[in-house]
Amino acid sequence: MKITKKLIAVLIFTGILSSCATTQSTFKRLESQWIGKDFDRFVLRHGSPYKQFNLNNGDILYTWNSGTSSINIPQSATTNIYGNTASTRFYGGGSIKMYCEIQLQVNSKGFIKKLAILKDTFGMWVPSRCHETLE
Repeated sequence: MKITKKLIAVLIFTGILSSCATTQSTFKRLESQWIGKDFDRFVLRHGSPYKQFNLNNGDILYTWNSGTSSINIPQSATTNIYGNTASTRFYGGGSIKMYCEIQLQVNSKGFIKKLAILKDTFGMWVPSRCHETLE
């Protein structure tokens, strides 16, 4: 009976992980959603890029980012009591920065030709910040 419960738990956990949005699945979705589309639509939906580079063939490379968000991780504490005395030791804590950066190659007519995810950290709720910000 215990083996069956463990097996079911493992299968459920595996199913949950496989349904998560990874950088690769986010890239595929963004490609199908934006390649061939007007770059202005992207800007109106997600905001303007922060950098551009003009290519010799007339295309422009735009770099867009989500801005940085942080999650604060609280410290953990261990308290030891020795008779009438107690000592507390704190450890860990800090913050995790979340960030998405993509590059879009746009042709001279304003249509997106290529897309690349340059940086993609964990998001707040899924393993891809790009998935969260470019939903």
